[in-house]
Amino acid sequence: MYWGMSLRRRSGGSSWLGIAVPALLVGLGAGHVARGADEAKRLGHDRLEAMMVSAQAETREAAYAVGRSWGAAGAGDFRRILWGAWERRESQFAKALRESAYDVGLFMSSHRNWQALGHDAMVSVRSGLGGSGEMLGALDRRFGEAEKARVEMDARLARALAAIEQLSAVGVGLVELEGVLAGVEGRDAEAVPSFKARLSADPDGRALLAAEATLLRARRTRDAHVEAAMHNREQRWASSTAQRFATLLNRRRQVLGLEPLRLERRLWEACASHTEEMRQLGYFDHKSPRPGRQTPGERAQAAQFVGTFEGENLYQSARPEALERVFRSWWASDRHRQVLFASRPNRMGLDPGGGTHWALMTGRM
Repeated sequence: MYWGMSLRRRSGGSSWLGIAVPALLVGLGAGHVARGADEAKRLGHDRLEAMMVSAQAETREAAYAVGRSWGAAGAGDFRRILWGAWERRESQFAKALRESAYDVGLFMSSHRNWQALGHDAMVSVRSGLGGSGEMLGALDRRFGEAEKARVEMDARLARALAAIEQLSAVGVGLVELEGVLAGVEGRDAEAVPSFKARLSADPDGRALLAAEATLLRARRTRDAHVEAAMHNREQRWASSTAQRFATLLNRRRQVLGLEPLRLERRLWEACASHTEEMRQLGYFDHKSPRPGRQTPGERAQAAQFVGTFEGENLYQSARPEALERVFRSWWASDRHRQVLFASRPNRMGLDPGGGTHWALMTGRM
């Protein structure tokens, strides 16, 4: 059509070809108008189909609304667009299912490896070293192996969860689309297979369902440690030393599959009162000479800690020590290590006592 208009402007409606030119131009213009209308319709349908496979629910619903507004006259076009969108969704679903099964398979392999190495490390953590440097070295090696396995597993967990999220989005869209298509064709929308039913009908899908419980546990553990880290950073009353110690300890607890410890102000107050008393009175002991505060449990209660007291570690030195040295000392000691890596606690308080009189207390709420 634009080519015809251009010729008209150049010819002014007549030319050396006489009347044949205007007649030819009219014929070309009409043909282009028809083809232009068809092209516009096709592009409109393509756009509508693309909207039906959008990740945004609002966009998909808007596309369905347009198709429904065509009524009986446009029912055929609406049905064809829905089928086109369905084919795209079905292809996306098959691809997402393969990718999810692959990523989840890698995660499950890493998870089994971490479980075996983490179990060995935990046995060593809870065993008695008896002050043996050789046994401590073996503990360090086993923990290092478990740590590497945990890092790999967590990386694969992130990829697996992202793949499943994509699969879920595509699957929900596919089920939704099939429901709309069933309504247009007069079929029972209730008979459309659910997302879970689709997974159950496919070998890759069944593998995903079998891994679901493990994935959920791993995600809950990851999220719990992330939330604990955020909680600990937000405790303005806690010293930077206590916050860094909690980070160091929780990273190791995560490697061993243990619940993270959250900094608790009341436990810190119980620790602080004890370190101050030990400095003032010149003693170093879990037992205090003061009535009502003689045991760690009594000190936790006196600080109004409402949970259950679990354990206490102490450290004393002639000069201020860095937290890494204190941690290493406790890590090398059977009794102290078992306090740090007990399974029951989920709260902790720490007071560095000026760097010379350290007290750590754990509890559960």
